[in-house]
Amino acid sequence: MNFKKNRGWVYGLIITVILIAGLVTYFYSHPGSMSLELIGKIVLYIIVAGFIVFLVRNIMQTNANGSKYKIIKSTNVTFDQIAGMNEVKREVQIYIDIMKNRCEYLQSGIRMPKGIIFEGSPGNGKTLLAKAIATEMNVSFIQANACDIGGIIVGKGSQDLRKLFKEARKIAPCIVFLDEIDAIGGKRMDNGNATNTDSNRIVTSLLTELDGFDGNEGIFVIAATNRIDSLDDALVRPGRFDRKITIKNPDYQTRYELIKMYVKDKKLSSDVNLNELTWKFAGMCCADIENCVNSAAIHALLNRRTIIEAKDFEQTIVQQKIKGYLLENEEEIYQRELTAYHEAGHALVTRLLTDDVIDVISIVPT
Repeated sequence: MNFKKNRGWVYGLIITVILIAGLVTYFYSHPGSMSLELIGKIVLYIIVAGFIVFLVRNIMQTNANGSKYKIIKSTNVTFDQIAGMNEVKREVQIYIDIMKNRCEYLQSGIRMPKGIIFEGSPGNGKTLLAKAIATEMNVSFIQANACDIGGIIVGKGSQDLRKLFKEARKIAPCIVFLDEIDAIGGKRMDNGNATNTDSNRIVTSLLTELDGFDGNEGIFVIAATNRIDSLDDALVRPGRFDRKITIKNPDYQTRYELIKMYVKDKKLSSDVNLNELTWKFAGMCCADIENCVNSAAIHALLNRRTIIEAKDFEQTIVQQKIKGYLLENEEEIYQRELTAYHEAGHALVTRLLTDDVIDVISIVPT
């Protein structure tokens, strides 16, 4: 506990203890004034009441002082540091140009866009892309996770949003990045539930804040979500968020560029073929690929090798797809044996009836 911030309460507690001690001493010296049982109850009530007040005050102070957002003057992230995503980069280039040349666009009489939404599965660099856009626009970056907005106190979410956009107006031009916006922008429901009522109030506050500024102020909002279908219809209409940009799992070219970027400081064996790895990483998100490369390096070091071999990647790819290590109990071994016969049949039919190349046969759930 910070004494300087809470010294008033500390002094009050000391005075309360002194008063209680004086009260007890007085009634002990005047036995007929009041029963000891009643004195004990009074003292207990005072202590409990003081504790409750102290606890509530600290909870409110924590909610009031806890930072719900982070201001970054310069993110130092550029498009060159983001592998692939060429189509997405071209699409956001429109908004970069508008923000960098606001005066020119305003003179042409256009309505300045207020924001865009990135949607797609997690781990594909939505936050990194937002930071790179801030660098390209040469503006400050305010990062807020929507899950941190609000709290146990009703109305706190609306208050947090007002503070966030008030700060944005102070430091404009800037980007306000709302990660996981579905946490505060879900579809509004009217069933009388107190929790839903507060959630509806937060959505309304967010809409009010988005309507409370225009593009002339130099504020651009980027939201990110994995569940765009859960957002309130009023939130995603043009005029608030003008465009929804889908960020998918990386394609072949992006995967290849990612692998090259992640292995550039690592020693690879001659049996490691980046093109083959690119195919084997199909279906993985950017974070999965980075994790696999890092895990392969760890696997090599565990075997006292500084050079990463193809078998290290094979091991980590399997681990990534089954989300862990294989269990070796009798039931698991029996189940895998049954699965092996089944999958061998699939492989045989595929080989006989198609020209597809079979790379790996898995007998574990993926």
